[in-house]
Amino acid sequence: MQKRHNKLLLTATLIGGIAFSLLGCSDDSEERSAPNPVSIQQEIGYYDVKLNFTDTSHFEVGRQFASAIKRTVPDYEQVVDRALYLQMSFLSRVGLTFDIIRTRVQTLLDNPKFHAAYRDEIVGMQEVFSYQTDELDDGKLSANELLVFQFVPDVMRAYSCSATAAYGNATTTGKTIIGRNLEWINELIPEIAKIYAITTFRNGDTSVVNMGVLGQLFAISMLNDKKLFAAILDSATSDLETEPKTIVPYPGDLSQIRSYSFDLRYAMENFAELSEVSGYMTAPDHVYAFNHLIFLADDESAGVVENDINLKVGTPGNRSLRSEDSILSAQVPEDQQWPIRGAIATVNDFRLPGNDYAAALSDTARWTSFRELYAGLMSGQRIDVDAMKGIVGYHPPTSGLMEEGAIFVHETSPETDEWVGLGDTPLMFNTIQSIVLDMSTLDLWVSFTPWDDLLTDPVYRKVKNPLQ
Repeated sequence: MQKRHNKLLLTATLIGGIAFSLLGCSDDSEERSAPNPVSIQQEIGYYDVKLNFTDTSHFEVGRQFASAIKRTVPDYEQVVDRALYLQMSFLSRVGLTFDIIRTRVQTLLDNPKFHAAYRDEIVGMQEVFSYQTDELDDGKLSANELLVFQFVPDVMRAYSCSATAAYGNATTTGKTIIGRNLEWINELIPEIAKIYAITTFRNGDTSVVNMGVLGQLFAISMLNDKKLFAAILDSATSDLETEPKTIVPYPGDLSQIRSYSFDLRYAMENFAELSEVSGYMTAPDHVYAFNHLIFLADDESAGVVENDINLKVGTPGNRSLRSEDSILSAQVPEDQQWPIRGAIATVNDFRLPGNDYAAALSDTARWTSFRELYAGLMSGQRIDVDAMKGIVGYHPPTSGLMEEGAIFVHETSPETDEWVGLGDTPLMFNTIQSIVLDMSTLDLWVSFTPWDDLLTDPVYRKVKNPLQ
């Protein structure tokens, strides 16, 4: 089984219908007459969510957000509860239990350095999703299950995805054009594919937009009003190759562990420069549990934060920003170097010197595809939005497998061409969200994989500018 078959990342899609709006509610008549801080509108393929903290506390926005979700999506609790059940079914293979995961998330929430505003939002949501029995797959969402749902990348391991950008003289506009793909295991797609969301967080003059899952508050793929883009990706550690295998090499001392996904939201809400976000996410006192990557771009450049926590040897690796002209590790073979100028790409591995490079075929094959798709830049080609759609939407004519170089991933059971279960069979992945963003205009295109089908090719729809 390839190493990427151990990869997971909880994320989701939704296929919507007729557009409608729902404002969050309040129990007090005086509050009902005030401008409401929560708006949820159903669009084709996702929910358009607006959260405004300008005149409302983070706790109250969290409470009203949960109330609005409960009204808007009557089966939301069943969907999230089922998704957590399926994910724990996979993690139970390596000895994890819900009690272990719950302890991890509670420690993150209780860490004095965890951002108080985000803690308040979560606690506010727990006022609504407040069921007291933690029983997965019972159709109810307990306060603890809601809490776990808010920290998936930090406690359950986030796997797969890719990202890329072209910029400067390599694009037709002279500004950055971004492509970002999210993959997820097929078994979960019919469940959480119903709750994709594009969520705007507003606080005074500051706005950030998160492309991910309805109800989740951490950064997944995020754009701010300073024209910074950030996205989380996993990067595996060689611990995955040890016996017995463990896909969750989590530290024993939890007291100093921070949430990298919420730290990234904080950085995107508070910083205006790519270097500031990179510096914040690699600060020496920011101790995280899992190795990960953060793809960053502004309207002039792009790079990849390699956060090698290096748990195996107990010391941090080379936690820094990789750019197009970075010298790569001596472990990286010649055909995995990056000769392209004016563009950068990332899969799910580390490539900087001092970091743990693991040559998984699912990574090396996709990297090779990126190199070949960008090769024309060396002879004067320029990238536009359609070209970027072709790059992140690429798969070989006869295969959607990562191991065969598919960037837009379509993996199914050879016997059924459908989803496969979580039994002893290798996990199959599909791209469930493919994003193309033109930083010159902030025009955004997204392909959402529906809950009742697996896309062999992306179907991009232009979505309205969520920052407006």
